[in-house]
Amino acid sequence: MVICGKFESMPMLTSLTLESVRLDDKRLVRLNKCFPNLKFLNLIGVSGLKAPCIHLLNLKTCHWTVPDSLFSLTLITPNLSTLSLECIKSTRLHVEAPKLFHIHLDIERRNFEIKKFENLKTVWLKSRNIGALFETFELAETVKNLTLDTRDWPRGATGSSNFMVKRVFNVFPNVSSLCIKSNVWLGFEACYRPLYWETWDVRQALKTFSAYLLLVYPSVTISCVSDVLDGCMGVSEVSLLIHGDVDSTVSKSFISRCMTQCRPGLNWRWGIWREGMEDSWITDFGGLSD
Repeated sequence: MVICGKFESMPMLTSLTLESVRLDDKRLVRLNKCFPNLKFLNLIGVSGLKAPCIHLLNLKTCHWTVPDSLFSLTLITPNLSTLSLECIKSTRLHVEAPKLFHIHLDIERRNFEIKKFENLKTVWLKSRNIGALFETFELAETVKNLTLDTRDWPRGATGSSNFMVKRVFNVFPNVSSLCIKSNVWLGFEACYRPLYWETWDVRQALKTFSAYLLLVYPSVTISCVSDVLDGCMGVSEVSLLIHGDVDSTVSKSFISRCMTQCRPGLNWRWGIWREGMEDSWITDFGGLSD
């Protein structure tokens, strides 16, 4: 579908979705003027844009899958509370959204300019270089819920990651809930050094911790889990999900060792995960299938 005509002025329209259409920068400027009261905007597979600017004063929620051809993207949305951006290629991003509460970023690399987010509470980051994205946020003291993900690597590969859990708390010092997806966790295991924990400052703010595990080297995984929990003494809830392809004997042994070797007093929750499927939680350890 190609948007080739003029947008009609519809000042009462509050929700708009454009999917698989072609739209140039000039028509996007027209969109800003024709729909001034938009609160919900979804742009999915919209092509033809080069350096678009969304300037909508009443927008609350924006979901945008950014095309590879985009050079830059500007969002000036003073009332935006939820933003989801998927940018496969490097795109220069400029966001002015002082009321932003939740941000979901799926981007290739850091090229992101933001104004200070004083209300940001929930952050979901996905990138091949999570550490570089941290520099975008500088010191994000308001963030309480953080999820870290990365683009797919070959299973078991550690790559050249330099991800450090300690660095999370340098940028997000008050996070109370942390979730680390499987390949980010693998990167952490690849960098694991016991001496690293000698400079670990005990964190009290973190209350809940979850991780998606592949158990490539179960002993290393246990050491990493144990040291994170020792360094975050405020944690009381731990959720660990093991990939469904891991042999049940290995899974059972890992669960037993974690609960025995990690510090006492934790409320454990165990689950199974697979790509493209919903997580499932284990209530009967004897029911782990071979």
